[in-house]
Amino acid sequence: MDITKLREETPLCRNVIHFNNAGASPMPQPVYERLVTYLQREKEIGGYEAEAEHRPEIEDAYRRLAALVGAQPSELALVGSASRAFQFGLSALPLKPGHKILTSRLEYATVFMNLLQRRQAGIEIEVVPEDGQGAIDLERLEQAIDSRVRLIVLTHIPTHTGTVQPAEAVGRIAREHGLIYFLNATQSLGVYPLNVEEIGCDLMCSTSRKWLRGPRGLGMLYVRSEIRAHLNPPFPDVRAAVWEEPHRFRWPPDARAFETWESNPAATLALGEAAAYAQRVGLEAIWQRVQDLARYLRQRLRELPGARVHDRGQTLSGIVAFTLEDIPPLRVKELLKEHKVNVHTSTARSALLDMQDWGVSEVVRASVHYFNTEEEVEAVVRILAEAS
Repeated sequence: MDITKLREETPLCRNVIHFNNAGASPMPQPVYERLVTYLQREKEIGGYEAEAEHRPEIEDAYRRLAALVGAQPSELALVGSASRAFQFGLSALPLKPGHKILTSRLEYATVFMNLLQRRQAGIEIEVVPEDGQGAIDLERLEQAIDSRVRLIVLTHIPTHTGTVQPAEAVGRIAREHGLIYFLNATQSLGVYPLNVEEIGCDLMCSTSRKWLRGPRGLGMLYVRSEIRAHLNPPFPDVRAAVWEEPHRFRWPPDARAFETWESNPAATLALGEAAAYAQRVGLEAIWQRVQDLARYLRQRLRELPGARVHDRGQTLSGIVAFTLEDIPPLRVKELLKEHKVNVHTSTARSALLDMQDWGVSEVVRASVHYFNTEEEVEAVVRILAEAS
């Protein structure tokens, strides 16, 4: 991995130390150029006309994204965000009163609140305990499966900590019991070598703006072709459905049924470029470097007096959650910002179940990507050491 070249293609590196990749990772120069080149063309000839002119390239963006996750292009829908993708997919499932959904304690607020809303329809939500190392307990998951269970929902990598949940093992359990499996890959697309066939998920949602380094305002929904016929998309739209007769319309047979007419061709093209960029760098190499950098950051933080690293699990991601004894997390974020370092904070509002067990209401979230360096880690730790 040519870190010098990758940093040259990431202009932000000249201005700040960016440890907020779990929030929004900067677009590489080729991705940015793809975005603005399309907008320039739209300015020259018009919105509908530019989209029609670029239709083959837009379709190629679906192919690039599909190749990144081991799916077929027809199994992908692009919507406004990962949250919208999850909501659309969940709403389409044939769940009835008395059915049960199994999930984990590490779920993101939007995911869990949408599950809670299903209780109004008589659907039960059961939270499977963790395994003592932060992730879902696979044995307890199997024990919780009975005739009422229809769906397993799992957040692969949570928003607030570096824990990596055993997505592939959960997929094997779901297949063995004939259950639908919905994976939230918001914090893993673009950093973890995702393959929907190996994971065994039936639905998956994610976002463009985080580790994949695409533009903001775009989410992805994967729908396995084998289950598409069993889903009832919640919102007919002129792009997604065909109004054939005055009292009848027809859904398309693929995941595009979840899309809307109003789309963002510039962002779609840039997303395709981001997928190709990640493929060129190599997902295995990306994952290894991110883990190495995060491991080094955790090690250096643990050497600071009064610092506490909260990440648990056998496998850890590029998200590092920590607190300092005498400085509130929000103040740490502000302090680092004064030194041109970007981090974020996670509060209990984003992951209430898990963070209740921690005994803290807020943590600093530093998230490193492959273009970051050990020298940047040292610089951040030095700032924190001086502050504390």
